[in-house]
Amino acid sequence: MQIKGSKNTLYFDTQKQVLLSKDDLYEKLSIDIIRKSSVESHHHNSSQYVDRPDTYMNVLPQIVPIPRESNWHYRHGKFTHDPMINQDFEKYENATTNIFKEKLVESLSKYKGETIGVESSGGLDSSITLSLLENQQFDLFLIGVQHNRYEFRSEITIQNLYAQKYPNHLYLVDKSHFPYQNLRNAPIHPLPSTISLFHEHHQITANECQKRKCKLVLSGHGGDAIFILEVGQNPLVTYQNCFLPWMLDDGWVDEFIYQPRLMSYKSAYNLDDLSPMISVCRKNQKEDLRKEWARNFFKKDLPKELVHYQYKTSNDGVYYEGLELATPDLLEIFTCAYEVTKNNIFKPNHMEEMIYKHLSYQERNLNLITSYASYAVWIYTLIQHKLIS
Repeated sequence: MQIKGSKNTLYFDTQKQVLLSKDDLYEKLSIDIIRKSSVESHHHNSSQYVDRPDTYMNVLPQIVPIPRESNWHYRHGKFTHDPMINQDFEKYENATTNIFKEKLVESLSKYKGETIGVESSGGLDSSITLSLLENQQFDLFLIGVQHNRYEFRSEITIQNLYAQKYPNHLYLVDKSHFPYQNLRNAPIHPLPSTISLFHEHHQITANECQKRKCKLVLSGHGGDAIFILEVGQNPLVTYQNCFLPWMLDDGWVDEFIYQPRLMSYKSAYNLDDLSPMISVCRKNQKEDLRKEWARNFFKKDLPKELVHYQYKTSNDGVYYEGLELATPDLLEIFTCAYEVTKNNIFKPNHMEEMIYKHLSYQERNLNLITSYASYAVWIYTLIQHKLIS
């Protein structure tokens, strides 16, 4: 059986062998089904790079998410990926930064005359996009968060450099951009996702871009894959396994935060042929944690601070401060999850002790906390929208 993804995530019922929309799935949900769901499976899934049907462990019985615009075969209870690639990779063998610019400009041509939002984090991935678009006659609105913490001094330097080049910018300094904020108002979603813990940051970004009538917001999402992962002798294989659009884009943010505002949220590396081009240009490259290839390849466009210097950012401080600020709300959310699931994991006393040990450095299991918290948030949103009670 062939399964084709759509514009947004679909959900395959392996028992009835039919595809469901998120609204179809909402209609199927009940207390009994939720109690049969598996937080352990969600813990496993959230540790993966991306949800893939062939590695996914069922959270809801018989339900497997199908990433948007992906293709699969389902046979004898197993999924096989079918990328259906029809591209001539050889034409990119001698690609230059000028060709990258041309492709990027061409792919954004329909937005000329409109304002395009661009996330500006001060990191390399978003900076490459901003550098390639400089002097290309696009009306860009830069938006980012500046954390006034010591460990983010390098990013702030880069953000301020681009602020001089793009007068239309907004850098926000606010603890509401920390993870875990405003979880009681997370958007409803049919399966748990750790991205829900960061929803408030994206809500604020989307609101600011909407005020400026942006129809498109570009991110640097996927850069950590496309510039770091090893690329072998055959770039097509790496592209099919790691760099397809559904693997690089943040579809959850687009579907649940931007689309309701009639906007699009896309990775710049998924526009037209940019990811295939990078795959070919990085042929035979080993794993590149410092992104040295990218710094060198785009050096004539990037600020010298990103070309000649490398730094490692630690987000731990923001993460732990956000968790500490949100603990009262989280404990209420865990209480709701416990009342629905009767799972002892979510007993408030147990979760309070786990958070305390986490924040006091007695135990450090980031993935466990985020998976439990996002699972509880998922249940909380279903209660808030009266899909379960």
